[in-house]
Amino acid sequence: MAQSFGERITPYLTIWTEPRATIRRIVDTDPERNVVGLAAISPALAMLEREWMKALDGPMSAIWPIRVVFAVVIVALFGIFFLYVNGLLVTWSARALGGIGAARETRTAIAWGKIPAITASAASILALLSGAMAAPEIGNNGLPALTTPTFEFGGVHTVLGLWGFVVVLKGIGEVHQISAWRALLAELIVLAAFVLAILGVLFALSTLMHGARR
Repeated sequence: MAQSFGERITPYLTIWTEPRATIRRIVDTDPERNVVGLAAISPALAMLEREWMKALDGPMSAIWPIRVVFAVVIVALFGIFFLYVNGLLVTWSARALGGIGAARETRTAIAWGKIPAITASAASILALLSGAMAAPEIGNNGLPALTTPTFEFGGVHTVLGLWGFVVVLKGIGEVHQISAWRALLAELIVLAAFVLAILGVLFALSTLMHGARR
């Protein structure tokens, strides 16, 4: 049975205020719903926002549109790849803490938790294009200068980004039937494992390079 427009749009609204109930409804009806799309759109919009800021800050090269399209596609694909890797790792760590959810359900929670970040990027792009907000100046180091527009954009992203993280934790907690605090611990375990893996690779490379000089 085809869903009405109201039924299709409802999860995008209720995810802000009822993340657990919303994720539960999605998981029970269609756990794959828009998961890949949300994972791709979030980094793609963030990249597009950054490129628009750079374009409004000064003249760009003739190949800028091609470079932007290429960059947006690459980060979108990486977003999908990261969703599957992170979903698998968080599932393992959550289960170690008593969780019961499957990797597919974990991906659902993570992907739908990106809606606040997507909203922040979309709002920023609209504000830039409409002239409602001035683009932050980009310094020589490639980072935004500490000006009023930078703080305005940063404030929007910080607030919505933090709420998005809370939504992710509540969603993970729902699909694994654990608390949001335990979901946070599961995320921290994954982060710690990632940092240790990076340090291990760097140590191995350093050891090899040192041995090659001898």
